[in-house]
Amino acid sequence: GDPWGWDNRGPSESVVTVLEAQGAELVRIGQVAGLGLTERIYAVRFIGDVGYVVTFRQTDPLYTLDLSDPTDPQVTGELKIMGYSAYLHPMGDGLLLGVGQDADAEGRIKGTQLSLFDVSDPADPQRIDQVTLADGMSEVEYDHHAFLHWPATGLTVVPFQQWHWDEATGKDSSDSGALAFTVSREDGITEAGTLRHIPFLRRDLAESESDDPFDLDGDGETLETIPTERMWEWTWRGAISRSMVRGERLLTLSQAGVATHDLDTLDDLGWYRFGS
Repeated sequence: GDPWGWDNRGPSESVVTVLEAQGAELVRIGQVAGLGLTERIYAVRFIGDVGYVVTFRQTDPLYTLDLSDPTDPQVTGELKIMGYSAYLHPMGDGLLLGVGQDADAEGRIKGTQLSLFDVSDPADPQRIDQVTLADGMSEVEYDHHAFLHWPATGLTVVPFQQWHWDEATGKDSSDSGALAFTVSREDGITEAGTLRHIPFLRRDLAESESDDPFDLDGDGETLETIPTERMWEWTWRGAISRSMVRGERLLTLSQAGVATHDLDTLDDLGWYRFGS
C-alpha cells in the first residue's frame, strides 16, 4: 500500500471558485467543480462573463464557463485535443490563441504548440488551426510577459527555443528566436517571419579575432561558424525573451543584446550587443 495515504484520496479534480469581498473578508459565493478529473489546471482566462480553463494529463480539455451568475457558475462547453495550452490570449472576433505543448496519446510532450480556437459559440469551442515547433518550448508557457500582440497591425510574436537529437548523426542541434504571425478566422495562423539573434552573434564573431562568442575582443582565431560544443550557449544567450513595439519598429531582447526590426516587413534594422 501507499504509506503516505495518497491511494485513498481518489482522483484529483479542478475547481473554479467565485469569491466576493464582504467587508474585510473574501466569501465564497459560487463554485464549479469536476473539471479535468485526474488532471491539473495549466491555464485560465476570464473575459467578461466567460471563463476558459485548460487542464491536462494526456489530453487537453478546454472548458468554457458561464460566469454571468456568480452564485451559480456553469460549464457550457468542452473541447478535448492532444497537448495543452499554458497561456490563453483573446484575439478578437471570437478567437482565442493558446500557447503550450503538443503531446501524443500517452501525454508525452512533443514541442511548442500554437492553437487557434473559435470560441464564438461557448457551448461548442473548436480548434481551427495549429502550428507545432518540434522539440521546442516557449517562455510564454510560464511568463506571459514574453507574449506580444500588437492590435494595430495584428502582429503576434512568440519566442521559442528548440533542441533536437539527430539519431542518424549522433549530434545535437539547437535553435532559438521568435515566431511572428497573424491570425484570422479565414486564414488561421499565418506566419509572417522568424526573428533571431544568433546571426548577429555570428557576425560579431566573424568580425572579431576571438574564438569565444562572448569575448569578442580577444586575440584568438576568427571563426566563421558557431562551434558545435558552444551551440547550446549561443542558443541560450541569444534566445529572445521579450519583444515590444516603439513607433514603427519592433524590438527584440535577449541576454546577448537588443535588435530592431521594421514593424511591417520584419527586416533587421540594427543590433546592439550588451557589453560592446
